[in-house]
Amino acid sequence: MVSAICRLLRAILFPSSHLCMHLETGCATKARDAFRHSGIPACISVLHCARYKWIKEGKNKPLLMRLSQREDCLEALYKISSERNRPVGFVELSGELQMSDEEIRSILDELEREGHIARVAGGDIMLTDSGRQRGEGVLRKHRTLECFLTEMLGMNTDKASQEACRLEHDVSDETIDRLSLYIRDSCPGAYRWGKKKEREPSRAGMHSLLDFSEGDELRVVSMRGPGWKRRLMDLGIIPGQTISLKRKLRNQSIVVRVKQCDVALSPEIARSIFVEKRT
Repeated sequence: MVSAICRLLRAILFPSSHLCMHLETGCATKARDAFRHSGIPACISVLHCARYKWIKEGKNKPLLMRLSQREDCLEALYKISSERNRPVGFVELSGELQMSDEEIRSILDELEREGHIARVAGGDIMLTDSGRQRGEGVLRKHRTLECFLTEMLGMNTDKASQEACRLEHDVSDETIDRLSLYIRDSCPGAYRWGKKKEREPSRAGMHSLLDFSEGDELRVVSMRGPGWKRRLMDLGIIPGQTISLKRKLRNQSIVVRVKQCDVALSPEIARSIFVEKRT
């Protein structure tokens, strides 16, 4: 599941077919050249390719696992301290992490030696400036990935959060920046770091794709949202186009047939497409 999502992310954010192929095969030199052609710094290409290859081949797993645990710890500390505006107790931290107390103490000792945390009276833990910055960065990655998985792929929140936990440690800041822009353009106003905003009311007298049943033949009347319009036009979904509603899924995602091709749409995108039934 994680590798499939990684492939999808690469295809969306770095659409060069040569780039995706070289990332799959782990060829650092060719991937670097493909990144250069895409205008992305070479150092990022090597990082993406090398980290992906390590995971794929099972190399350096202990090192990657330790890095993931450290980032999980900083993320949890940042989240708890931000919500409660005070240092974090060990029991509070332990409740947020799926690790043994011994593992947590070992990681905290490392983070303290590196200057990312400090101990205060009573043994509570406080993030330093560097620790806060790193914890905030990991949390941003998690929330951005979770938003993508729920809004664009239609996953339920719990499953999306689990997948985001796995992916967040192997995604660069560059990728997250690009993914944030992609989500913003594709789902304007729908979510902000995973927090749902109030949706706009439906246009009077008009019906969205979600109001119809499987098998209905429909004609597109209009679309809402500038980011979605660009994507939908690329898919052939434009005002006046005839489409067929093929399937409605439990999570309200739908599949429509456009010009003899099946296209999956998230609930938020489907809600932005206004149609009328063909007579």
